[in-house]
Amino acid sequence: MNAAVAFHRRPVAPAPSARPQDNRRALWSILLRSLPEAGARRARQDAKQFAISNDTAHAIVREGIAAEVLVPLGELLEIGATQLAPVIGVDRTTMRRYAQNDQTLPRHSAETVLRLAELEAMALGVFASESAAHAWLKKEHPLLGESPIDAASTSYGAQRVREILIAIRHGGVV
Repeated sequence: MNAAVAFHRRPVAPAPSARPQDNRRALWSILLRSLPEAGARRARQDAKQFAISNDTAHAIVREGIAAEVLVPLGELLEIGATQLAPVIGVDRTTMRRYAQNDQTLPRHSAETVLRLAELEAMALGVFASESAAHAWLKKEHPLLGESPIDAASTSYGAQRVREILIAIRHGGVV
């Protein structure tokens, strides 16, 4: 193939390395790993529905979230580092460095990771399939002016996404 043709070919997105439920289990396992044993038992019980209490979420963020969580999160949502990095509030190079050096994410990034995990679980409860839920999370929404994933980069945006999901689920007005 000549260089001119290769330059104009569209890049092919890599196939996810695992099934969505495997990535989801890995994601939640990493999130709950840092909790003390008593809290972890209760949190694991909550996380069977992939939803956790505010107390548990607070404890997870305070203890810190390992950057290794970014791999199953990105694969689960089928987004790459280029889209994930600005959502969690860091540049792509910094995100890679956190992952390579097995570092703990800064609190603002950890909170966003947790918000994304919760919103993904909520979308699964609203839509008929995982593919529909993930497509909705990635597509620009007219009430947000951006995709729900991008809106989740702030707590206020994530709250708006929750409100929209609740309205969709119950047939209410947003």
